[in-house]
Amino acid sequence: MRVLTLVALLGLLVPYSANLVLAQDQPIKIQQPIEQPKKKKRDKSDPKLTLVVRVSDAKLTSENIAGAWFYTLTGTVTNNTQGMVQNVIVNYEVVAPDTGKLLAAGSTRVNPELLQNGGQGRFMVAPNAGGNVRVTLVEWSNPDRSYGSFAQLQTFAGN
Repeated sequence: MRVLTLVALLGLLVPYSANLVLAQDQPIKIQQPIEQPKKKKRDKSDPKLTLVVRVSDAKLTSENIAGAWFYTLTGTVTNNTQGMVQNVIVNYEVVAPDTGKLLAAGSTRVNPELLQNGGQGRFMVAPNAGGNVRVTLVEWSNPDRSYGSFAQLQTFAGN
């Protein structure tokens, strides 16, 4: 055994003895650092991202009748969940193509009201303005009356 004297406590010399046992016959074991698990990147095939109801197509058309412009937003919704959904609502915004300025916003229901797994429904609404359509949120009810939603935040080019 060896005795070491440690010094330095608030600048004062304070002797301190400690007995350390040095094992000369055994190799010193050094612990390896614990590796942290790497964060997984979000996979587009992640079931949480694909098992939703989403707008698969949206189109905003315009028509000039007697000098007045009329706009019609039509689209298709696809049920990618594992079961039936009902009362699907599509929330949308109409934005200016060049500036991105919000021109109109609204929501519309999808027909038919019940969509089977893999089924599609259509919607049609007459917004007040023309431009690009941004689908902001798709909402639905499940048969057990639980609520489902998907923040799609996807822009579709207007006419």
